[in-house]
Amino acid sequence: MNKERLFTWQKIASFFQSSSTFHPYHLYSNEDYLQLPVEAISPLSKNTVACESGPDVGLVDIARHQKKGILKVNNSIKVAGQYNWQMANEQFACGLSTSLYDHNPFTGEVNGEPIADCFAICAQENNAILSIADGVNWGYKPRLAARCAVHGAMASLNQQLFERKLNTTKDVFERISVAIDAAQQLILDNEGSLTTLTISIVCPSNRRWIVCSAIIGDSNAYVYSRKEKSASELTQ
Repeated sequence: MNKERLFTWQKIASFFQSSSTFHPYHLYSNEDYLQLPVEAISPLSKNTVACESGPDVGLVDIARHQKKGILKVNNSIKVAGQYNWQMANEQFACGLSTSLYDHNPFTGEVNGEPIADCFAICAQENNAILSIADGVNWGYKPRLAARCAVHGAMASLNQQLFERKLNTTKDVFERISVAIDAAQQLILDNEGSLTTLTISIVCPSNRRWIVCSAIIGDSNAYVYSRKEKSASELTQ
């Protein structure tokens, strides 16, 4: 993640409506989000209905240690804008992470541990923040970079999106830009290595939905249609 490079910014003008029936969507993309069409959005609710991060405790663990993960989490302390990052709700938002690597025949552990991926989902009543990161290679430094990226982005967005009313998609992209800077700074502060980062924010807009996305690297975002049982890529 380098501040000097141009990031790919993408906005989906419409991909499904409130009836949950899947409709073709319009995709706009540009390396400069200021060149994208600007659309109005409805007021964003800040009442959280579901949030989750993983694998294991996900973004909660950004300590510079050589352990596999935290076994206990103190939910009395707010982390990245939320008290509990294991509050999944299948009606609103939930996540799952698994590895495709094989198991070591002698130790029984998955090869490549610790897996250097991280995801986080935070759903409010009428909007959602989704983020994934894939640390480059495997090991503790890439895992730390991925978790710091998601942690920094989520902490920034959980504050910036709701501290004042946002009116347009341009306002949302401005907050995403700040979140990317926060993600990179947290990686540097904790001495992580390299990672990808994808951020998507689902916003309501006049009886339809808009998704504002930014990608750094090759971690893509998709929308899945339960009716069609198919996925369409948002980050082309």
